[in-house]
Amino acid sequence: MNKSGPAVGFVPAPEIAVRSGLIYYIVVVILLFLSCALLGWLILERRRKERRPDFVPRESAVTAPKMRRFPFFTKLLLLFILLALIPITAASLLMFFSFKEIIDIYVYKPLLFNLKTSREAFLAALNNVQVQAVSLMTLTGLLVVVAAVAVSRSIAGSLRKVSLGMEKVSRGDFSFKLLPDANDEIGDMVNYFNSMSAEIKRARDIMENWNRELEVKVAERTEDLRKALKRLTELDRLKNEFVSMVSHELRTPVTSADGYISLFLAGVTGPLSDDQKKYLTIVKENNQRLLTLIDRLLDFSKIETGRFNLRLELISIHELVQSVVEIMKPQLNKQGAELKLKLEAKGPGFMGDREKMGGALINIIENALKFSKEGEKPVIEIATRNDDNFIAVTVSDDGIGIAQEYLETIFDKFFQVADTLTRKAGGVGLGLALAKDVIEAHHGKIWAESAGLGQGSRFVFQVPVAEKI
Repeated sequence: MNKSGPAVGFVPAPEIAVRSGLIYYIVVVILLFLSCALLGWLILERRRKERRPDFVPRESAVTAPKMRRFPFFTKLLLLFILLALIPITAASLLMFFSFKEIIDIYVYKPLLFNLKTSREAFLAALNNVQVQAVSLMTLTGLLVVVAAVAVSRSIAGSLRKVSLGMEKVSRGDFSFKLLPDANDEIGDMVNYFNSMSAEIKRARDIMENWNRELEVKVAERTEDLRKALKRLTELDRLKNEFVSMVSHELRTPVTSADGYISLFLAGVTGPLSDDQKKYLTIVKENNQRLLTLIDRLLDFSKIETGRFNLRLELISIHELVQSVVEIMKPQLNKQGAELKLKLEAKGPGFMGDREKMGGALINIIENALKFSKEGEKPVIEIATRNDDNFIAVTVSDDGIGIAQEYLETIFDKFFQVADTLTRKAGGVGLGLALAKDVIEAHHGKIWAESAGLGQGSRFVFQVPVAEKI
Protein backbone atom coordinates (compact mmCIF):
# COMPACT_ATOMS: atom_id res chain seq x y z
CA MET A 1 0.00 0.00 0.00
CA ASN A 2 1.40 3.36 -1.03
CA LYS A 3 1.15 5.87 1.80
CA SER A 4 2.96 8.88 0.33
CA GLY A 5 1.34 9.38 -3.12
CA PRO A 6 -2.03 10.54 -4.13
CA ALA A 7 -4.99 8.34 -3.65
CA VAL A 8 -5.06 5.35 -5.94
CA GLY A 9 -8.14 5.22 -8.30
CA PHE A 10 -9.36 4.68 -11.84
CA VAL A 11 -8.97 7.38 -14.51
CA PRO A 12 -12.30 8.22 -16.13
CA ALA A 13 -12.52 8.34 -19.96
CA PRO A 14 -15.16 11.07 -20.57
CA GLU A 15 -12.51 13.75 -20.94
CA ILE A 16 -10.88 11.83 -23.78
CA ALA A 17 -14.21 11.26 -25.49
CA VAL A 18 -15.11 14.94 -25.27
CA ARG A 19 -11.84 16.18 -26.75
CA SER A 20 -11.55 13.63 -29.54
CA GLY A 21 -15.24 13.87 -30.32
CA LEU A 22 -14.96 17.63 -30.69
CA ILE A 23 -12.19 17.28 -33.25
CA TYR A 24 -14.12 14.53 -35.03
CA TYR A 25 -17.27 16.59 -35.33
CA ILE A 26 -15.33 19.58 -36.60
CA VAL A 27 -13.80 17.44 -39.36
CA VAL A 28 -17.16 15.88 -40.18
CA VAL A 29 -18.76 19.30 -40.47
CA ILE A 30 -15.99 20.46 -42.80
CA LEU A 31 -16.33 17.38 -45.02
CA LEU A 32 -20.11 17.68 -45.09
CA PHE A 33 -19.79 21.33 -46.02
CA LEU A 34 -17.44 20.46 -48.89
CA SER A 35 -19.75 17.69 -50.08
CA CYS A 36 -22.74 20.00 -50.01
CA ALA A 37 -20.75 22.66 -51.85
CA LEU A 38 -19.79 20.20 -54.59
CA LEU A 39 -23.35 18.91 -54.88
CA GLY A 40 -24.66 22.45 -55.07
CA TRP A 41 -22.11 23.32 -57.74
CA LEU A 42 -23.13 20.26 -59.76
CA ILE A 43 -26.81 21.22 -59.55
CA LEU A 44 -26.16 24.85 -60.51
CA GLU A 45 -23.85 23.81 -63.37
CA ARG A 46 -26.44 21.42 -64.72
CA ARG A 47 -29.18 24.05 -64.62
CA ARG A 48 -26.88 26.56 -66.30
CA LYS A 49 -26.13 24.12 -69.13
CA GLU A 50 -29.83 23.29 -69.51
CA ARG A 51 -30.62 26.98 -69.91
CA ARG A 52 -27.88 27.47 -72.50
CA PRO A 53 -27.94 25.28 -75.67
CA ASP A 54 -24.84 23.39 -76.75
CA PHE A 55 -25.26 24.40 -80.41
CA VAL A 56 -26.21 27.85 -81.66
CA PRO A 57 -26.44 29.13 -85.26
CA ARG A 58 -23.06 30.22 -86.61
CA GLU A 59 -24.36 33.69 -87.46
CA SER A 60 -26.10 34.02 -84.09
CA ALA A 61 -25.12 36.88 -81.79
CA VAL A 62 -25.13 34.51 -78.82
CA THR A 63 -21.63 34.23 -77.41
CA ALA A 64 -20.09 32.59 -74.40
CA PRO A 65 -20.06 34.81 -71.30
CA LYS A 66 -16.73 36.28 -70.36
CA MET A 67 -15.11 34.12 -67.74
CA ARG A 68 -11.92 34.51 -65.81
CA ARG A 69 -9.14 32.33 -67.14
CA PHE A 70 -8.64 29.34 -64.87
CA PRO A 71 -6.62 26.52 -66.45
CA PHE A 72 -8.28 23.14 -66.33
CA PHE A 73 -5.26 21.28 -65.02
CA THR A 74 -4.87 23.88 -62.27
CA LYS A 75 -8.43 23.06 -61.25
CA LEU A 76 -7.59 19.38 -61.12
CA LEU A 77 -4.44 20.05 -59.12
CA LEU A 78 -6.27 22.18 -56.56
CA LEU A 79 -9.07 19.64 -56.35
CA PHE A 80 -6.67 16.77 -55.73
CA ILE A 81 -4.76 18.82 -53.17
CA LEU A 82 -8.02 19.73 -51.44
CA LEU A 83 -9.25 16.15 -51.43
CA ALA A 84 -5.90 14.90 -50.18
CA LEU A 85 -4.92 17.51 -47.59
CA ILE A 86 -8.23 17.99 -45.82
CA PRO A 87 -8.90 14.33 -44.98
CA ILE A 88 -5.24 13.63 -44.24
CA THR A 89 -4.93 16.73 -42.07
CA ALA A 90 -8.20 16.05 -40.28
CA ALA A 91 -7.37 12.41 -39.71
CA SER A 92 -3.88 13.29 -38.56
CA LEU A 93 -5.18 15.85 -36.08
CA LEU A 94 -7.84 13.48 -34.85
CA MET A 95 -5.40 10.64 -34.40
CA PHE A 96 -2.75 12.89 -32.90
CA PHE A 97 -4.95 14.47 -30.25
CA SER A 98 -6.90 11.31 -29.53
CA PHE A 99 -3.88 9.10 -29.09
CA LYS A 100 -2.08 11.85 -27.20
CA GLU A 101 -4.93 12.04 -24.70
CA ILE A 102 -5.16 8.27 -24.43
CA ILE A 103 -1.44 7.86 -23.86
CA ASP A 104 -1.36 10.83 -21.48
CA ILE A 105 -4.27 9.62 -19.34
CA TYR A 106 -3.75 5.88 -19.50
CA VAL A 107 0.07 5.73 -19.57
CA TYR A 108 1.89 8.85 -18.30
CA LYS A 109 -0.50 9.97 -15.56
CA PRO A 110 -0.84 6.51 -13.95
CA LEU A 111 2.93 6.21 -13.91
CA LEU A 112 3.37 9.71 -12.56
CA PHE A 113 0.66 9.68 -9.94
CA ASN A 114 0.55 5.94 -9.32
CA LEU A 115 -3.00 5.75 -10.60
CA LYS A 116 -4.79 2.61 -11.56
CA THR A 117 -6.26 2.36 -14.99
CA SER A 118 -8.93 0.14 -16.37
CA ARG A 119 -8.02 -2.05 -19.36
CA GLU A 120 -11.62 -1.92 -20.46
CA ALA A 121 -11.62 1.87 -20.39
CA PHE A 122 -8.38 1.97 -22.39
CA LEU A 123 -9.78 -0.40 -25.04
CA ALA A 124 -13.03 1.54 -25.13
CA ALA A 125 -11.14 4.75 -25.81
CA LEU A 126 -9.17 3.07 -28.61
CA ASN A 127 -12.34 1.60 -30.07
CA ASN A 128 -13.96 5.03 -30.03
CA VAL A 129 -11.04 6.47 -31.97
CA GLN A 130 -11.22 3.60 -34.48
CA VAL A 131 -14.93 4.16 -35.04
CA GLN A 132 -14.32 7.84 -35.62
CA ALA A 133 -11.47 7.07 -38.04
CA VAL A 134 -13.60 4.60 -40.05
CA SER A 135 -16.52 7.00 -40.28
CA LEU A 136 -14.12 9.76 -41.25
CA MET A 137 -12.66 7.56 -44.01
CA THR A 138 -16.15 6.72 -45.25
CA LEU A 139 -17.12 10.36 -45.38
CA THR A 140 -13.86 11.20 -47.13
CA GLY A 141 -14.52 8.48 -49.73
CA LEU A 142 -17.96 9.92 -50.33
CA LEU A 143 -16.43 13.34 -50.85
CA VAL A 144 -13.90 11.89 -53.32
CA VAL A 145 -16.69 10.16 -55.26
CA VAL A 146 -18.70 13.37 -55.45
CA ALA A 147 -15.65 15.31 -56.60
CA ALA A 148 -14.76 12.65 -59.18
CA VAL A 149 -18.32 12.70 -60.54
CA ALA A 150 -18.19 16.48 -60.75
CA VAL A 151 -14.90 16.52 -62.62
CA SER A 152 -15.77 13.61 -64.94
CA ARG A 153 -19.16 15.12 -65.81
CA SER A 154 -17.49 18.41 -66.60
CA ILE A 155 -14.93 16.75 -68.88
CA ALA A 156 -17.37 14.27 -70.42
CA GLY A 157 -19.93 16.97 -71.11
CA SER A 158 -17.48 19.14 -72.99
CA LEU A 159 -16.06 16.18 -74.92
CA ARG A 160 -19.56 14.96 -75.75
CA LYS A 161 -20.40 18.39 -77.10
CA VAL A 162 -17.29 18.42 -79.28
CA SER A 163 -17.99 14.85 -80.42
CA LEU A 164 -21.53 15.73 -81.49
CA GLY A 165 -20.19 18.78 -83.26
CA MET A 166 -17.65 16.67 -85.16
CA GLU A 167 -20.39 14.24 -86.15
CA LYS A 168 -22.49 17.08 -87.56
CA VAL A 169 -19.49 18.47 -89.43
CA SER A 170 -18.77 15.03 -90.90
CA ARG A 171 -22.32 15.07 -92.31
CA GLY A 172 -21.63 18.43 -93.93
CA ASP A 173 -23.53 20.55 -91.41
CA PHE A 174 -21.60 23.78 -90.75
CA SER A 175 -24.56 25.88 -89.63
CA PHE A 176 -23.67 25.88 -85.91
CA LYS A 177 -21.02 26.80 -83.43
CA LEU A 178 -20.24 25.51 -79.94
CA LEU A 179 -20.31 27.55 -76.73
CA PRO A 180 -17.47 26.76 -74.31
CA ASP A 181 -18.42 25.86 -70.74
CA ALA A 182 -15.31 27.30 -69.16
CA ASN A 183 -12.30 29.44 -69.90
CA ASP A 184 -9.74 26.65 -69.74
CA GLU A 185 -8.01 24.16 -72.03
CA ILE A 186 -11.25 22.38 -72.84
CA GLY A 187 -12.82 25.73 -73.61
CA ASP A 188 -9.86 26.44 -75.89
CA MET A 189 -10.50 23.11 -77.63
CA VAL A 190 -14.11 24.15 -78.24
CA ASN A 191 -12.97 27.50 -79.65
CA TYR A 192 -10.40 25.76 -81.87
CA PHE A 193 -13.15 23.45 -83.11
CA ASN A 194 -15.29 26.46 -83.98
CA SER A 195 -12.39 28.04 -85.87
CA MET A 196 -11.62 24.79 -87.67
CA SER A 197 -15.22 24.23 -88.74
CA ALA A 198 -15.46 27.86 -89.87
CA GLU A 199 -12.34 27.41 -92.04
CA ILE A 200 -13.69 24.16 -93.46
CA LYS A 201 -17.01 25.88 -94.23
CA ARG A 202 -15.19 28.77 -95.89
CA ALA A 203 -13.05 26.39 -97.97
CA ARG A 204 -16.13 24.37 -98.92
CA ASP A 205 -18.00 27.51 -99.95
CA ILE A 206 -15.03 28.56 -102.10
CA MET A 207 -14.88 25.10 -103.68
CA GLU A 208 -18.62 25.13 -104.34
CA ASN A 209 -18.33 28.54 -105.99
CA TRP A 210 -15.43 27.29 -108.08
CA ASN A 211 -17.37 24.18 -109.01
CA ARG A 212 -20.36 26.25 -110.07
CA GLU A 213 -18.14 28.53 -112.14
CA LEU A 214 -16.34 25.51 -113.57
CA GLU A 215 -19.64 23.84 -114.46
CA VAL A 216 -20.72 26.98 -116.29
CA LYS A 217 -17.40 27.17 -118.13
CA VAL A 218 -17.46 23.45 -118.93
CA ALA A 219 -20.99 23.79 -120.26
CA GLU A 220 -19.91 26.74 -122.41
CA ARG A 221 -16.79 24.93 -123.65
CA THR A 222 -18.80 21.77 -124.27
CA GLU A 223 -21.25 23.70 -126.38
CA ASP A 224 -18.39 25.33 -128.29
CA LEU A 225 -16.75 21.93 -128.81
CA ARG A 226 -20.05 20.43 -129.90
CA LYS A 227 -20.48 23.15 -132.50
CA ALA A 228 -16.85 22.80 -133.59
CA LEU A 229 -17.20 19.02 -133.80
CA LYS A 230 -20.36 19.37 -135.83
CA ARG A 231 -18.62 21.76 -138.17
CA LEU A 232 -15.54 19.52 -138.45
CA THR A 233 -17.74 16.51 -139.11
CA GLU A 234 -19.49 18.39 -141.86
CA LEU A 235 -16.17 19.57 -143.29
CA ASP A 236 -14.81 16.03 -143.13
CA ARG A 237 -17.88 14.75 -144.95
CA LEU A 238 -17.53 17.42 -147.62
CA LYS A 239 -13.81 16.65 -147.91
CA ASN A 240 -14.47 12.94 -148.39
CA GLU A 241 -17.16 13.65 -150.95
CA PHE A 242 -14.85 16.04 -152.75
CA VAL A 243 -11.95 13.56 -152.77
CA SER A 244 -14.22 10.80 -154.00
CA MET A 245 -15.77 12.97 -156.69
CA VAL A 246 -12.45 14.40 -157.88
CA SER A 247 -10.83 10.96 -157.88
CA HIS A 248 -13.61 9.52 -159.99
CA GLU A 249 -13.60 12.50 -162.31
CA LEU A 250 -9.81 12.30 -162.69
CA ARG A 251 -9.62 8.56 -163.12
CA THR A 252 -11.76 8.47 -166.25
CA PRO A 253 -9.65 10.82 -168.41
CA VAL A 254 -6.37 9.52 -166.97
CA THR A 255 -7.39 5.95 -167.75
CA SER A 256 -8.37 6.98 -171.27
CA ALA A 257 -5.06 8.77 -171.71
CA ASP A 258 -3.20 5.69 -170.50
CA GLY A 259 -5.05 3.57 -173.04
CA TYR A 260 -4.20 5.89 -175.92
CA ILE A 261 -0.55 6.03 -174.86
CA SER A 262 -0.46 2.23 -174.85
CA LEU A 263 -1.89 2.23 -178.39
CA PHE A 264 0.75 4.68 -179.56
CA LEU A 265 3.53 2.61 -178.01
CA ALA A 266 2.11 -0.55 -179.59
CA GLY A 267 2.46 1.06 -183.04
CA VAL A 268 -1.24 1.05 -183.83
CA THR A 269 -1.02 4.55 -185.25
CA GLY A 270 2.18 3.82 -187.13
CA PRO A 271 5.85 3.40 -186.46
CA LEU A 272 7.49 5.61 -183.80
CA SER A 273 10.94 7.03 -183.66
CA ASP A 274 13.18 6.31 -180.73
CA ASP A 275 12.61 9.77 -179.27
CA GLN A 276 8.84 9.38 -179.61
CA LYS A 277 8.99 6.02 -177.79
CA LYS A 278 11.18 7.55 -175.10
CA TYR A 279 8.85 10.49 -174.50
CA LEU A 280 5.70 8.35 -174.62
CA THR A 281 7.26 5.94 -172.12
CA ILE A 282 7.95 8.83 -169.74
CA VAL A 283 4.36 10.03 -170.19
CA LYS A 284 3.03 6.53 -169.53
CA GLU A 285 5.12 6.13 -166.36
CA ASN A 286 3.92 9.44 -164.98
CA ASN A 287 0.38 8.57 -166.01
CA GLN A 288 0.71 5.31 -164.06
CA ARG A 289 1.91 7.23 -161.02
CA LEU A 290 -1.11 9.49 -161.33
CA LEU A 291 -3.43 6.48 -161.58
CA THR A 292 -1.81 4.97 -158.49
CA LEU A 293 -2.33 8.21 -156.58
CA ILE A 294 -5.96 8.42 -157.72
CA ASP A 295 -6.58 4.81 -156.68
CA ARG A 296 -5.13 5.52 -153.24
CA LEU A 297 -7.31 8.58 -152.87
CA LEU A 298 -10.34 6.48 -153.80
CA ASP A 299 -9.40 3.82 -151.24
CA PHE A 300 -8.84 6.53 -148.65
CA SER A 301 -12.26 7.99 -149.40
CA LYS A 302 -13.91 4.57 -149.06
CA ILE A 303 -12.23 3.93 -145.72
CA GLU A 304 -13.17 7.36 -144.38
CA THR A 305 -16.81 7.02 -145.44
CA GLY A 306 -17.19 3.41 -144.26
CA ARG A 307 -17.58 1.99 -147.76
CA PHE A 308 -14.48 -0.18 -147.47
CA ASN A 309 -15.67 -3.76 -148.01
CA LEU A 310 -13.57 -6.92 -148.04
CA ARG A 311 -14.10 -9.91 -150.32
CA LEU A 312 -12.68 -12.65 -148.13
CA GLU A 313 -11.12 -15.81 -149.48
CA LEU A 314 -8.45 -18.26 -148.35
CA ILE A 315 -5.08 -16.82 -149.38
CA SER A 316 -1.69 -18.50 -149.40
CA ILE A 317 0.85 -15.98 -148.16
CA HIS A 318 3.50 -17.42 -150.49
CA GLU A 319 1.25 -17.03 -153.54
CA LEU A 320 0.42 -13.47 -152.49
CA VAL A 321 4.09 -12.55 -152.15
CA GLN A 322 4.98 -14.16 -155.49
CA SER A 323 2.18 -12.35 -157.31
CA VAL A 324 3.23 -9.01 -155.81
CA VAL A 325 6.85 -9.66 -156.79
CA GLU A 326 5.73 -10.28 -160.38
CA ILE A 327 3.81 -7.01 -160.39
CA MET A 328 6.73 -5.09 -158.87
CA LYS A 329 9.43 -6.74 -161.05
CA PRO A 330 9.56 -3.96 -163.69
CA GLN A 331 9.96 -1.30 -161.01
CA LEU A 332 12.53 -3.40 -159.14
CA ASN A 333 14.52 -3.98 -162.32
CA LYS A 334 14.36 -0.32 -163.25
CA GLN A 335 15.95 0.69 -159.94
CA GLY A 336 18.37 -2.24 -160.03
CA ALA A 337 17.07 -3.52 -156.70
CA GLU A 338 18.23 -6.82 -155.29
CA LEU A 339 15.30 -8.83 -153.97
CA LYS A 340 15.68 -11.63 -151.43
CA LEU A 341 12.86 -13.98 -150.47
CA LYS A 342 12.74 -16.08 -147.28
CA LEU A 343 9.33 -17.72 -147.36
CA GLU A 344 9.21 -19.92 -144.26
CA ALA A 345 5.57 -19.63 -143.20
CA LYS A 346 3.61 -22.87 -143.12
CA GLY A 347 -0.04 -23.65 -142.80
CA PRO A 348 -3.28 -23.08 -144.66
CA GLY A 349 -2.83 -19.32 -145.09
CA PHE A 350 -5.25 -16.61 -144.00
CA MET A 351 -8.68 -15.29 -144.89
CA GLY A 352 -8.47 -11.96 -146.67
CA ASP A 353 -9.10 -9.77 -149.67
CA ARG A 354 -6.44 -10.72 -152.20
CA GLU A 355 -6.52 -7.44 -154.10
CA LYS A 356 -6.40 -5.20 -151.03
CA MET A 357 -3.73 -7.24 -149.21
CA GLY A 358 -1.67 -7.28 -152.39
CA GLY A 359 -2.04 -3.52 -152.63
CA ALA A 360 -0.93 -3.13 -149.00
CA LEU A 361 2.21 -5.19 -149.63
CA ILE A 362 2.93 -3.21 -152.82
CA ASN A 363 2.67 0.05 -150.85
CA ILE A 364 5.22 -1.23 -148.32
CA ILE A 365 7.66 -2.35 -151.03
CA GLU A 366 7.25 0.93 -152.94
CA ASN A 367 8.00 2.82 -149.74
CA ALA A 368 11.24 0.83 -149.37
CA LEU A 369 12.20 1.65 -152.97
CA LYS A 370 11.39 5.34 -152.60
CA PHE A 371 13.61 5.89 -149.61
CA SER A 372 16.66 3.95 -150.71
CA LYS A 373 20.10 5.48 -150.35
CA GLU A 374 21.05 7.80 -153.18
CA GLY A 375 23.50 6.31 -155.66
CA GLU A 376 23.19 2.77 -154.28
CA LYS A 377 21.20 -0.20 -155.47
CA PRO A 378 18.50 -1.01 -152.92
CA VAL A 379 18.47 -4.40 -151.25
CA ILE A 380 15.02 -5.59 -150.21
CA GLU A 381 14.20 -8.77 -148.34
CA ILE A 382 10.72 -10.21 -147.96
CA ALA A 383 10.39 -12.89 -145.27
CA THR A 384 7.43 -14.84 -143.97
CA ARG A 385 7.18 -16.93 -140.82
CA ASN A 386 4.70 -18.40 -138.39
CA ASP A 387 4.33 -16.39 -135.19
CA ASP A 388 2.05 -18.28 -132.76
CA ASN A 389 -1.42 -17.95 -134.31
CA PHE A 390 -0.33 -15.32 -136.82
CA ILE A 391 1.47 -15.21 -140.14
CA ALA A 392 4.18 -12.54 -140.04
CA VAL A 393 5.54 -10.79 -143.13
CA THR A 394 8.70 -8.67 -142.91
CA VAL A 395 9.90 -6.25 -145.58
CA SER A 396 13.47 -5.13 -144.85
CA ASP A 397 15.57 -2.59 -146.73
CA ASP A 398 18.99 -0.96 -146.47
CA GLY A 399 17.65 2.53 -147.12
CA ILE A 400 17.93 5.82 -145.26
CA GLY A 401 16.21 4.47 -142.14
CA ILE A 402 13.69 6.12 -139.83
CA ALA A 403 14.29 8.29 -136.77
CA GLN A 404 12.95 6.77 -133.56
CA GLU A 405 10.39 9.53 -133.01
CA TYR A 406 8.73 8.77 -136.36
CA LEU A 407 8.32 4.99 -136.03
CA GLU A 408 4.64 5.33 -135.07
CA THR A 409 3.62 8.52 -136.86
CA ILE A 410 4.74 7.33 -140.31
CA PHE A 411 1.46 5.39 -140.50
CA ASP A 412 -0.61 8.56 -140.08
CA LYS A 413 -2.49 9.78 -143.14
CA PHE A 414 -0.62 12.40 -145.19
CA PHE A 415 2.38 12.20 -142.85
CA GLN A 416 5.72 12.99 -144.45
CA VAL A 417 8.99 12.57 -142.58
CA ALA A 418 11.06 15.16 -144.42
CA ASP A 419 9.90 17.59 -147.06
CA THR A 420 13.13 17.33 -149.09
CA LEU A 421 13.04 13.55 -149.26
CA THR A 422 9.32 13.53 -149.94
CA ARG A 423 9.60 15.94 -152.84
CA LYS A 424 12.40 13.82 -154.26
CA ALA A 425 10.62 10.49 -153.78
CA GLY A 426 7.12 11.69 -154.58
CA GLY A 427 3.82 10.68 -153.01
CA VAL A 428 1.41 12.36 -150.62
CA GLY A 429 1.83 10.12 -147.56
CA LEU A 430 -1.09 7.74 -148.07
CA GLY A 431 0.65 4.45 -148.94
CA LEU A 432 1.59 3.28 -145.43
CA ALA A 433 -1.63 4.70 -143.95
CA LEU A 434 -3.73 2.66 -146.40
CA ALA A 435 -1.60 -0.43 -145.75
CA LYS A 436 -2.23 -0.04 -142.02
CA ASP A 437 -6.00 0.35 -142.53
CA VAL A 438 -6.16 -2.73 -144.78
CA ILE A 439 -4.13 -4.91 -142.41
CA GLU A 440 -6.14 -3.82 -139.36
CA ALA A 441 -9.34 -4.55 -141.29
CA HIS A 442 -8.00 -8.13 -141.54
CA HIS A 443 -7.61 -8.23 -137.71
CA GLY A 444 -3.86 -7.79 -138.04
CA LYS A 445 -1.32 -5.20 -137.00
CA ILE A 446 1.70 -3.49 -138.54
CA TRP A 447 4.71 -1.69 -137.10
CA ALA A 448 8.07 -0.30 -138.21
CA GLU A 449 11.54 -0.95 -136.82
CA SER A 450 14.74 0.97 -137.46
CA ALA A 451 18.07 1.45 -135.70
CA GLY A 452 18.10 5.09 -136.82
CA LEU A 453 18.90 7.24 -139.82
CA GLY A 454 21.13 5.51 -142.35
CA GLN A 455 20.52 2.08 -140.78
CA GLY A 456 17.71 0.81 -143.00
CA SER A 457 14.24 -0.15 -141.81
CA ARG A 458 11.96 -3.14 -141.32
CA PHE A 459 8.18 -3.17 -141.77
CA VAL A 460 6.44 -6.10 -140.10
CA PHE A 461 2.78 -6.99 -140.33
CA GLN A 462 0.83 -9.92 -138.93
CA VAL A 463 -2.47 -11.44 -139.94
CA PRO A 464 -4.20 -14.31 -138.10
CA VAL A 465 -4.15 -17.76 -139.67
CA ALA A 466 -7.37 -18.97 -141.23
CA GLU A 467 -8.57 -21.01 -138.22
CA LYS A 468 -8.32 -17.99 -135.88
CA ILE A 469 -10.30 -15.42 -137.85
